[in-house]
Amino acid sequence: MGLIFATVPVVVVTVFLISWLEALVILPAHLAHSRKPRQTPAWQRPLEALRQRLQAGLHHFTYRQFEPFLQRALNQRLLSISLGIAILLIALSWAMSGRLGFSLMPRVESDQVQATVTLPIGSNISISRELSQQLLDAADALSAREETLSFSSSRSRLDGESLEVRLDIASESLEAWPPSRIAREWRELTGDLLGAQSVRFEADVGGPGSGAALSLRLSHPDTQVLEAAAERLAETLGGYGLTDIDSGLGDGKPQLEMRLSAEGRALGLTGNNLAQALRGPLQGATALEQYVGRSEISVEVRLPNDNRDSLNELYRMPVRTPDGLSVPLSRVADITISQASSSLERINGRRIITVTADSESDMAINQVLATLQEEEFPNLEATWPGLEVSMGGRQQDTADNLATLKTSMWLMIAALYALLAIPFRSYLQPLLVLAAIPFGIVGAVAGHMIMGFGLSIISLLGMLALSGVVINDALVLIDYANRKRREGMGARGSHCGSSHPPPAANNDDHADDLSRPGADDFGNLAAGALYDPHGDLARLRYAVRHRDTADPGTLPLPGHGEHPRTT
Repeated sequence: MGLIFATVPVVVVTVFLISWLEALVILPAHLAHSRKPRQTPAWQRPLEALRQRLQAGLHHFTYRQFEPFLQRALNQRLLSISLGIAILLIALSWAMSGRLGFSLMPRVESDQVQATVTLPIGSNISISRELSQQLLDAADALSAREETLSFSSSRSRLDGESLEVRLDIASESLEAWPPSRIAREWRELTGDLLGAQSVRFEADVGGPGSGAALSLRLSHPDTQVLEAAAERLAETLGGYGLTDIDSGLGDGKPQLEMRLSAEGRALGLTGNNLAQALRGPLQGATALEQYVGRSEISVEVRLPNDNRDSLNELYRMPVRTPDGLSVPLSRVADITISQASSSLERINGRRIITVTADSESDMAINQVLATLQEEEFPNLEATWPGLEVSMGGRQQDTADNLATLKTSMWLMIAALYALLAIPFRSYLQPLLVLAAIPFGIVGAVAGHMIMGFGLSIISLLGMLALSGVVINDALVLIDYANRKRREGMGARGSHCGSSHPPPAANNDDHADDLSRPGADDFGNLAAGALYDPHGDLARLRYAVRHRDTADPGTLPLPGHGEHPRTT
């Protein structure tokens, strides 16, 4: 994650430097030559004709369609505001409902597909070979069935109890067969893997969004209750159509569990007494230590191997009570045979079990998670009092990063408000600028819906960049309105007026647009907004058009007057 975000400042600074160079050097040079008469070379005439047609079409749209629409919207301003707020609420509701999906990082598919099989501890090597061959046979069958699919190589690796089988997809097959589709088909052809503890098929090996799509942590003081709850939750996840479900219960070696019985407690025994009674006969006790020359010899006493391996001998093993009585172990302890866990995971001193599942769609994961939180989690906690269910894996990382992002967002808004309040010399107008930020989210949500993408931290960074554009547009609009109000124009005209005519195919064709009736009252801010949403190009174009008729030292360029004031 850090490697990804470390490059963001470098890219932003580079883009700002290029934009600054273009605005101060390249663009003024182009505009300085815009009014000089020149003859278009013959080889540029087709491009010039195309440019004129496109510019004429944009001019027609601005003045014939967008300008009347803007007039009607201002005539019905309450209706326009209500519709805008309604659309914003719909977009936010859709995004927050989980239907769009959200993940910390988007999944980036690689050119490999991998199957990871977890085997029980102590499994024979022959089992891993059989499972590996079954996976490779399924991959060969898939490649033979589909003519457009081929693999450049395949390999398997056994690391302890983890078996990995990886397929490298041929480059000519990637367009027709994305890795996620191959993983789905490979899983279906493989079928059940007998002897495997868990299986997971991955199409995003090593990517930033890799890992289980859903991770749930269970915690309870009683190990048996914790394991039962994990099995119950894994069965529940299977009913939601998720794949590669792992209950987190890794079976280890057989073990004996001993708990002090009621009779043992009545005799005054403790767990420490049982441990001391078993340590000597089973592990051994040092009876004698003697030096022979420079070497130390220790003599340990313990039961013979046959007696230590016998359950009957264990049950009859004597335990001495505080009163000096000798009673068999079976009377003072409850002995059960169970399977030891292959691994133990603890958080804040409490043992947890992580149940994982996978899905190709983040939207499906969010919907399943919402249903679990509303229905299944309360049922589990009611069935086993004291059980705690929490998020883990990608869900926990997402929650932690969003909490940090929310704090940073409020700090950013406060800084923006302060920076805007200083030039505006107003406490209200910066709020109007900041109020435009949420409406940029509407387009972002609609774009994700159309493209079929879920939201991610990368999406939020894009929305943050979009907020900068929205703030700049609102800033130019309010600054222009303040100037017109100071010049004596009414409130309506100050929001609809334009400081420059729209560009045309010929620079002289619309030289009289500034003097046409209504140009100052409704010269159409839309032209400025469509041709140059930031206003910088408008100011440069205004300067070039009037450089021969006014003193550059006294020319009141748009946006370069005194600081805007409220009226």
